[in-house]
Amino acid sequence: METKLAIPVVGEDVDEAIKQGKAAAKTADIVEFRADFVRQITDADIEQFYQQIDKPVIFTCRPQFENGHFKGSEKERKQLILQAIKTGYEYVDVEYKSDIYESLLENSGNSQIILSHHNFEETPDYGQVKNLAAEMSKTKADILKIIPTANSINDNFKIFRLLQSNPNQKLISFCMGIYGHISRVLCKKYGSYLSFAALDKNSQSADGQISVGEMQGTYHFNSIDQNTKILGVAGEFAENSKSKYMHNPVFENIGKNYVYLPLKVQSGRDLDNFMDNFHRYDFAGMAVTIPHKEKMIKYMDELDKTAKEIGAVNTVVKQNDRLKGFNTDYVGAVRALENYTELNGKKCMVIGAGGASRAVVFGLVKKPARVTITNRTREKAEKLAKEFGSKVIDFEDRNKVAQQFDIIINTTSVGMYPDTDNTVLETFNESTLVMDIVYKPLKTKFLQLAEQAGCEIITGEKMLVYQAMEQFEIWTGQRPKFKIMHKAFSNIPE
Repeated sequence: METKLAIPVVGEDVDEAIKQGKAAAKTADIVEFRADFVRQITDADIEQFYQQIDKPVIFTCRPQFENGHFKGSEKERKQLILQAIKTGYEYVDVEYKSDIYESLLENSGNSQIILSHHNFEETPDYGQVKNLAAEMSKTKADILKIIPTANSINDNFKIFRLLQSNPNQKLISFCMGIYGHISRVLCKKYGSYLSFAALDKNSQSADGQISVGEMQGTYHFNSIDQNTKILGVAGEFAENSKSKYMHNPVFENIGKNYVYLPLKVQSGRDLDNFMDNFHRYDFAGMAVTIPHKEKMIKYMDELDKTAKEIGAVNTVVKQNDRLKGFNTDYVGAVRALENYTELNGKKCMVIGAGGASRAVVFGLVKKPARVTITNRTREKAEKLAKEFGSKVIDFEDRNKVAQQFDIIINTTSVGMYPDTDNTVLETFNESTLVMDIVYKPLKTKFLQLAEQAGCEIITGEKMLVYQAMEQFEIWTGQRPKFKIMHKAFSNIPE
């Protein structure tokens, strides 16, 4: 069963709804008319909308008890739905929690009834979700719709399991919310009857809805099938990563059936559970970002020499259900710097002592450069410095000594969106080369201050692109050219 893409229409009057509906019909398989968004909806509005749209239409009039906007009585709402059925709408959506669904099932005419259940608080245990689907399937509904809210990335896998256990049933299921992002894309791989996308970022009808431009342009939703391999970037703030805009276009360009997604994974038990799901589901690998690079080591069956020496993993590949960890961060940092200067003998200050810092220090020491580390927690800096034969300065002294260095690199997340007003350093020497690994925003306050002082600066995407090229080759065996990967980054929307 081919998953269709529906676009909801949320206009506040019928003319605006029709305008949106015509725009949606250009890209959607199905248009959803959210009649509850229309003020004072009438029978004539219902007929007029349907006549103007040349794609199949779902009529939905969501009540307030299910987070909709319809303020009238259930009797009034039922009459509107019956009018949609009479008009010939291909689908009508009615809530399993409502008192009117049984009557509508008996009077559905030629319309297919979508019996829907939304949970705006959580995704229950799989057993509860499975039992709900079984209860709903006892009705005469043509299509079931079960939409919970994800509070963890692992909630999505309950829905994938539900879809896999009902391959012959017309079932729409994915998760709402920021943690549900991946299920809106991957529900096609696992057989959901529909996914939904917003017409644009200002036209969402539900929390976490992805724009149709992103669904089709970034994730190539139309190309996803049951054989699509999953890749992504795992991190606490993975939604801020722009890697999806680099990898997905190149996959499409070379004909690889992969999709790359942000994997918003918290630490602790959330990470443990995600790694279990990573094994169970069709992941080919992943990138790893803050704060999991050092923690990821314990989940690996094997480490390459560099990841072992650095003590951090930023790239994982899965082969025959075995996980191998790599580190490509140091390659990205070194290549970005060497485009501007020779590193041998240079005095470098590295700010930070986390996983990214380990890779940068490793790469610099190999050149060899003379490295000094500073970090808010001095103990972490001392531990890292001892491993790589580097020096340490107190974090409070960083501005006093900054002018002594040829190169300064920020490896922390300070200055990353939404923390854009902060910087780890305020004093610069105009002869210093300054690099930030943060790339959202591209010019952090750290780099702005350095540039104002006359320094040459290196923005974070340079390291990102070079290390991404290494990752791409590890995952696919093919190496993209820098200009192709960098062009993909340059086309990233704001």
